[in-house]
Amino acid sequence: MAFFKQFLEIRGKEIASHPQLMQYYALPYIPDPKQHPSFSELFTDEWHIQIRETLDRVLDRIGTKKPELFEILTRPTEPLVDLTQVHQLQRQLQDLTLLQQQTQTKLKNCQAGYHQVITVAAELVQTLASSVSGQKISPTYLADIVKRLSQLRKNPAEIKTEITKQAVIPPVDVKPLVGRLDYEKIKMDLRQSPLESSLVKKQAYLIQSLRQLLMKAPSGQDRRKELQVLIERDVLDLRTNKKSISAHLLSSQSEIVREQMARLLNVMATDCIGREYLLYNSSHLVGDMVHALKLDKTDTPFRQNILGALQKLSLRRNAQSAMNDLQMVSYLVDILQDLEDLSEYSIEYGAALLMNLCLRSKGKQEACQNPPKILKTLNQLIEHDNSQVKTYVNGCLYSLFSDEYIREEGKKIGMEEQLMYMKQFSDEQLSKQIDFVIEKLNSEEPDEDLEDNLSEDGEEADTHDEDDEQEFMTMEDDSDLRPTSQYKSGEQLLREEYSWMRTPPSEKKIALAAETQVLPAIQKKKVEEFEIGFSSRPKVARTPLSGSIEHLDQQTVNVQ
Repeated sequence: MAFFKQFLEIRGKEIASHPQLMQYYALPYIPDPKQHPSFSELFTDEWHIQIRETLDRVLDRIGTKKPELFEILTRPTEPLVDLTQVHQLQRQLQDLTLLQQQTQTKLKNCQAGYHQVITVAAELVQTLASSVSGQKISPTYLADIVKRLSQLRKNPAEIKTEITKQAVIPPVDVKPLVGRLDYEKIKMDLRQSPLESSLVKKQAYLIQSLRQLLMKAPSGQDRRKELQVLIERDVLDLRTNKKSISAHLLSSQSEIVREQMARLLNVMATDCIGREYLLYNSSHLVGDMVHALKLDKTDTPFRQNILGALQKLSLRRNAQSAMNDLQMVSYLVDILQDLEDLSEYSIEYGAALLMNLCLRSKGKQEACQNPPKILKTLNQLIEHDNSQVKTYVNGCLYSLFSDEYIREEGKKIGMEEQLMYMKQFSDEQLSKQIDFVIEKLNSEEPDEDLEDNLSEDGEEADTHDEDDEQEFMTMEDDSDLRPTSQYKSGEQLLREEYSWMRTPPSEKKIALAAETQVLPAIQKKKVEEFEIGFSSRPKVARTPLSGSIEHLDQQTVNVQ
């Protein structure tokens, strides 16, 4: 049974889309499945024989036709083609290859000459502008331009070396920026407590830029590599004995700084290596986040992101224990009572976090302290339009109904009738969940200690992340932090202020002169393609995706 449970934790989601298999997700959590009315049949010889016969019928229906690839490989060898034709085709291929190389050489020479013409033309335009403004143009400078114009009549191959040396536009640096940052300077600036509004806003832009390194990565693999670099450099100082940067920024007097820090934590917690880092060495970060969350009394972007980050961290048992010690269940029950004042994001992530915490014995005990209140909250949530929220509520009810007092209160307020009514408007998946909940409500089984039923290394199973680009697009509305002439942001801020390889002043002047030139059409297209591929990407909705949570009593759930 332990192997089956491990399979469900790691690979269970791959087959969870089949409704007929959903009931078997509860099998590892049944104390004595051989005596359980729903599973006793699985342990009989008749059931094994029946399954084998069903499998044989399916294979017979599919047929035993061998794959086409097998037929090709086993087909008798056909007579070889005429060797003369082979040699002729090889010669044609060599001729075409040589012609292609010659054509490419001519194209490169033409491009080189074209860029030289554009460079000289740009300098002439600048010279004309300087002359109009009254500046004196030296004869030596004009003679140099005339000399370069005369060189254009030469063979392009002869001036190729000169063009390379005289190139005004510097090559684009495509090396990963995250590996060339001065992290000591970054951490020093993040630890400051500035009073001037300009410095406060600059600090917020810095936090935003770190998050955008992850958000705008070209692929999920690149994103994880960049996150790994941030972790290795301990960008939040979580591995030191002093107060972490995250705790310092979460308690900042600036609302915009706190919000950007919450957004960064939310994005980092989306990846399993990010969760491992944020919870490093039983980090106190969870306590800092919960404390900051409870201080915010309204559904602000700060509170939404902290709630999302906590839900993702709740995939780890040590985070669950820390949240239950801080009485997060009571807090969630309180805020989820008034759904009209909550965003879709807060409702979905709050319900998922409540389910994760109630699956632990301490969280369930806290919820059971006030049965009418918790059931009233869950009754409101189960009527929500979001099917994911309904799934999380079913999970909470299934766990809580193992408590005798909760079952009595549920029967008292007519929970079975309400669930039967909801079942009429539910799909097949939700209907089966409701059946499990009703069965639990009417059972007389003793309380189950779910904490004992969980593996001691439950957090180690948290190594699988959905490879979905939209997971990292949570809460991406930064309307208050847009690049301005006064404040830099994103890669520009990190490259110019925090890079080990910052551009020397002399090169900055050359680059500034290059920006004033009229780029040739082909080069402008290349620059645009680079910006599309390695810079910002279109935003998507911040509301979390509706994933598939197929079974009720799994250990934890991630709503990314």
